[in-house]
Amino acid sequence: MRTSRPAAARVALSLVSVLALGAGAAACRQPVTHVHVDGARADTPQPGQFVVVGTAVLDVRPDVADLHLTIAAEAPRARVAATQLRARQAELRQALIAAGIAAEDLTFSSLGIQPVYDEKRERVRGYRAAIDLTATTASFEALPELLEVAVGAGATNLTTERRVLDLPARKREVRDLALAAAKAKAEQTASALGVKLGRITSISEGSGDGYGWNGRWGAELPNAAGFVQAHVAAPSGGPTLSGDAQQLSLTISLTYEL
Repeated sequence: MRTSRPAAARVALSLVSVLALGAGAAACRQPVTHVHVDGARADTPQPGQFVVVGTAVLDVRPDVADLHLTIAAEAPRARVAATQLRARQAELRQALIAAGIAAEDLTFSSLGIQPVYDEKRERVRGYRAAIDLTATTASFEALPELLEVAVGAGATNLTTERRVLDLPARKREVRDLALAAAKAKAEQTASALGVKLGRITSISEGSGDGYGWNGRWGAELPNAAGFVQAHVAAPSGGPTLSGDAQQLSLTISLTYEL
């Protein structure tokens, strides 16, 4: 048998239901605000951006040339070979200084003594003592004379290597040039278009193939005698002794707010 609720209870329940529906409708009518993850309102205007690129190329020529060579002596006994080597080393040093090399620009290294074998008799026939030397000069025109002096003193394995003395300073110079180019381009464009540049929001740079260069040209002159003959007999017809210029290039990108 179904039990009927009292009239007062039914009226109270109907009133609660009406209030609940009214609250739900009011909640649905509340304004909705969309917010980005970073807290900025969706309707907030975002600043524009202006990206400008500046590129600089710097021609770099070598400052000095390093003359690498070996001086050696061979004798039946190791001690005798070392003594003879010291005498030749002193003779070569004096000759190079007389040819214009400063004493502080002469570096001796890698002293070694090793046995010399007679392959037919399968025995040691003597000992060879050798030392490597590097002579540095800023006068590229003096290279032929220096090579003649070294060869006359018995030097072997002669090569030259040209290099830049202060490569980091050259790289800072090309970066300054690239930054100046980017800034000038940005200011010129903004002035022509009548816009105001804001703050810089990002900076990036991309180096050219030469920017990672180590400041050295490759070793040259495997045939010292041929070099001396070509440049002493006909110096005007030979190549430029200082070598070609090496290019350092750098591109810098700046992003401005507008």
